[in-house]
Amino acid sequence: MSLSFPSEQPELALPWRPFFASLIAGTCAAWLVSPSPHAPPHSLASASLRAVLLVPLVAAVSAAVARIGFPAFSTCPDHQAPRLARSCGALAAWLLPATVLVAQRRLWAIPLALFLGVAAARLLRRCAFAINEPRLQPDQAPARLFSTLHLALPASVSLQTALVALLTGQLAPAALLAGAGSFFIAFSASSAERSFSPLRGRRRALLQTAAACLLACLALIRIPGLAGGPFRGIEQGESAPAGHGQTSRDLLSGAILLADPSPFARLVAPVPRSSGGRPALRPSDPIVIEFTGVYWILTVPHTRPPRSSFVVRDSPLTYSFTTPDRTPLVMQAHQQLPFPINPRCCSALEVVARNDDPQPGTIALHAFLTVSGPPKAPRLSLGARPLSPGGTALLRFPIPPRPALPAFDRIILNFQLAGRRQHRSAKVSILRFALIPRPR
Repeated sequence: MSLSFPSEQPELALPWRPFFASLIAGTCAAWLVSPSPHAPPHSLASASLRAVLLVPLVAAVSAAVARIGFPAFSTCPDHQAPRLARSCGALAAWLLPATVLVAQRRLWAIPLALFLGVAAARLLRRCAFAINEPRLQPDQAPARLFSTLHLALPASVSLQTALVALLTGQLAPAALLAGAGSFFIAFSASSAERSFSPLRGRRRALLQTAAACLLACLALIRIPGLAGGPFRGIEQGESAPAGHGQTSRDLLSGAILLADPSPFARLVAPVPRSSGGRPALRPSDPIVIEFTGVYWILTVPHTRPPRSSFVVRDSPLTYSFTTPDRTPLVMQAHQQLPFPINPRCCSALEVVARNDDPQPGTIALHAFLTVSGPPKAPRLSLGARPLSPGGTALLRFPIPPRPALPAFDRIILNFQLAGRRQHRSAKVSILRFALIPRPR
């Protein structure tokens, strides 16, 4: 693709295809390797290791596509192709932290998208000058690649639509549109460098990659400086805090309710009786686990909440959801444990729940023990128990003496909704669990 200038100025070719192919490849790579937004925060060591490994990986994928694409789909000189590929890889390094922030619904994704739009526009202009540099004389200065007036309309539409998407809670489209708007503005207003310095290019790529690794690490460990502050409520979707009255919503996509975190308490699992004698540790008291997990609310036939799910830190007692088309609703409570536990250590799992649902006798809880990992991980069913109406209820789920599951680190409670209320979530919250050790 080329654009014409007045007769006294040369024609300047724009490498659209290889440039955007490298960015698309980097975006796809970042999306594939980014962790699930519902995964627990990483430790500092784990987040640092993942950032150091994944950010250069995404950059390398984008650089490889650019290295192949520039000579194949543009008039790029051979000596410029490695430098352009390195610059494209350095820009793509920011795509991993941007993807993580968008997946976690962090408002910090918006300023990062604005930065990426400006950086992409400047890099595209530099690529255009590098490709056309052999045809330009030292005293020639081509006119702007696009007229500012031509880009004013798409820039304005992109930024205004991004604001509307942000106000309606659609963070991913808002970030994409904000980046597009800043790209149009920077592409029409910024100047470009006429040449690449190999040493300067390497230093710039190294610094950008290191900064992207740092930001990715901070996003993975979810430090309060990124998750809190004035943006905390919008980032987590907290449009109605607990205790401010009942809120009802139509379930259009999915919903995730986050329980309030409890004070840190060390969990000591009961030790199963060994075949060689008495165990070294066998607590006789039940092991109490406060519920700090999440509620999943989705529609059949989904098995997990989609990425577009509504996320809020609240309880099913104050937030209720209804499917507008009367589709059966799936409601689950997930509690993650800090380490795997042998189910042979316990004789039963007790669940304490609060039931404020106006339709008594229509709710039962089905308990499962499973391990974290793939969606089809093996599960141990403990059966279902009906929930007594009104107030606090205690449900006991016996654990077989010889369970088929060797270990579990997640407790799942499936809400069985009966009758005409299958399309509406239950006003039931889980308070705590208790693991009952087997007798000596």
